[in-house]
Amino acid sequence: MNLMKQFIFALLIVALSTFVLRAHEGESTYLRFRLNELQQVKTLEHNWHLYWGATQATYQKGLVKPDHLYIPGDWRNLGYPSKGFGVFECKMIVEGAANTELALYVPSVCNAYNVYLNGVFVSSAGKFGVSADSTVPDYVPQIVRLKSTSDTLVLTFELSSYYYREGGLTYPIKIGWVAPIESWFNKLLITSSFYSGALLLMFIYFIGFFVIRKRERSAFYFALLCFVASFRIMSTDILILRQLHLPISWAAIVKIELGSVLLMPAFGALYLFELVKENRFRWLMHVFNGLVAIGFLYVVLTPVYYASFIVPWFRVYAFFQLVFMLVIMYRAAFVHKLLLGRWAAAGYLVVFICGINDILYSSNVINTFYSMSIAIFVYVFIQAMVLAKSFAEAYTQAEGLSAELVTANKNQEAIIKYRTQELDQKTKALASYNDIKDKIFSIIGHDLRAPIATLSQVLTLAENADEQTLSELRTYFKGIKRNVDNLHLTLENLLQWSQAQINGVASSQQPVSILQEIEQVVNLYSLAALQKGITLMHQLTSDWQVDADKAHLNLILRNLVNNSIKFTNTGGQVMISVSPIEGNQLEVCIADNGIGIHPDMLVLLQHPESHFTTYGTANEKGTGLGLRLCREYIEQMGGSLIIQSNQGLGTKVCLHLKLV
Repeated sequence: MNLMKQFIFALLIVALSTFVLRAHEGESTYLRFRLNELQQVKTLEHNWHLYWGATQATYQKGLVKPDHLYIPGDWRNLGYPSKGFGVFECKMIVEGAANTELALYVPSVCNAYNVYLNGVFVSSAGKFGVSADSTVPDYVPQIVRLKSTSDTLVLTFELSSYYYREGGLTYPIKIGWVAPIESWFNKLLITSSFYSGALLLMFIYFIGFFVIRKRERSAFYFALLCFVASFRIMSTDILILRQLHLPISWAAIVKIELGSVLLMPAFGALYLFELVKENRFRWLMHVFNGLVAIGFLYVVLTPVYYASFIVPWFRVYAFFQLVFMLVIMYRAAFVHKLLLGRWAAAGYLVVFICGINDILYSSNVINTFYSMSIAIFVYVFIQAMVLAKSFAEAYTQAEGLSAELVTANKNQEAIIKYRTQELDQKTKALASYNDIKDKIFSIIGHDLRAPIATLSQVLTLAENADEQTLSELRTYFKGIKRNVDNLHLTLENLLQWSQAQINGVASSQQPVSILQEIEQVVNLYSLAALQKGITLMHQLTSDWQVDADKAHLNLILRNLVNNSIKFTNTGGQVMISVSPIEGNQLEVCIADNGIGIHPDMLVLLQHPESHFTTYGTANEKGTGLGLRLCREYIEQMGGSLIIQSNQGLGTKVCLHLKLV
């Protein structure tokens, strides 16, 4: 704990330094670039001229004396008030830039601006004005194209700020060739969209989980954390809300940004306390969250200008809450020694480091970049894994208790069951035989009779047909051949299943070459796949020996490959892959990119007693016994069968077999 106290003390010292803003003094000089250097995106971090209280017109007349301000920077650093207007000037010499088009990335600027190149207007955001009444603020991160007639570029921003606590170019401005700037912008947009979209999906998933199990309050708080974190990303940096051209006002975007950043630590604290069951410091968590509630109401109810002044205070609040939650995570991981607490602490440590970085960066103490978006995503991902593990452990414990209860009930009823066991067994056996008989007759009557009758009709036509009719019939032979092959496998499945139901599954295991078995099945079904326009192949580069019943393994592989071909459209692919896994086992996977399995049907397939059939992509028909037979055989050999499927994307069935 002494080390922990020393660490927190050091952080407090760093926190005090966040209010010591760096002053950037010095004369503004020309920035110099070679044209080929701008193939890489460059940041215009430099001492700019600031003509306070000037417009583009008065600045060009030389009526205002310039100051020098390091950009990115706030003109309040020079003692000017937050409300006002002025012109920022940056002079550049780009060798070879004459008659060449460049691009400028302009981030969110407080509050409205016009951009000029060599005195010529090129772009704007909001409406520049010399008073609050004539200014219309807006945040529009954008790419501005620049075309100069000379190597000398004089870039000016005519900027007014009357609706936010800061004034000036407070975020880095970047320059480069058009293609690199657009590529950088698109990557930033895609990354932010991915982060925010993933967080929204997690919100939907965990709020749905909470609706099903309302006792899991950790899922509810985590869902809310994902929700506000998503809107935090969408309302900052690249401003996805503005890129989507949604009808949202500038004031609403700012309040979404401020509100989300306030609520994130509150929901994060509620989630972590619920997860690690910490009660000792819960009162302090409520104090922090009470402050958040007050700040949130202040942001919602006050104009943006006054609401924005909560940011410096929030930095102090955020720092102390980060430290507080770090202590809670330390207690959960190392004092209470909770495994889930250690995982949660690992995720929180990422947020803590990035949070301190953002506090220092926003206060101009260090020169890095905003990293909270990445931290939020990493944190949420780790916490999602933590919650999933927690729910899985709870489900496992419930299953164990249920099994114990069933065992206790069975012991209490043992005497009664012993007296009636023989009669019950005979009754069940008779009912089972009747079910088998009915199933066999049903399959023969519905699934086998029709294709055999069709085949008989075709043969009769062929027997009495002339040469022209025979030529026409040949076009149907490929489909008839596929139906006959499918019928053959159906008969074999039916015979094997009925024998297993009556006599049980008998397995004679020995070392079997998996390469030999797969090649045999691929050769067997290569013609069927070719006729259907499907690519059938395997990726085996070496052979393995598995402990299996050779005949049963062959039947399993045939059924699975047949199913993949059956449910794959023309032009699809069926791939067989093999790889060793933990536990001295070999994993054999048959994967296709076919129509997949409906989630409800996938649940039914997990039940050992269920069987059903559906038509294939070419109207193929089966009995529904193949997959059930595969499961019985693979389990008899000490292995397992796993089915993964996404409807519309394909199915992957994996066998786990013992290596010899």
